[in-house]
Amino acid sequence: HLPLQLGGGRLARLGGEESTLRAIDALTARAAAAVDAAETFARASPEPGLADLDAAVFSPPSFSPPRHAAAAAAAAAPPQPPSGARERSFSEAIAEAHAVALRS
Repeated sequence: HLPLQLGGGRLARLGGEESTLRAIDALTARAAAAVDAAETFARASPEPGLADLDAAVFSPPSFSPPRHAAAAAAAAAPPQPPSGARERSFSEAIAEAHAVALRS
């Protein structure tokens, strides 16, 4: 929500309308509440297992690698993404997901 705070502060310095500034304050509060709710959910959730570490890293979402260590160990070769899918490292996938979420 920092971009909202920075933009709101700049708008206030430039003499923005009070109703617009109140709307930015409301959006900032909603963003902060969403972040707080997500943090609460994450802290209350169980830690993921090692088998889940690479889940949902490939696209499209219909591809899912083995979710259990035993299944992964039984596989002769590492899972390959389906034809036409893009392979990303974990950090690349997270960065791409953040970029998509920010555009929404």
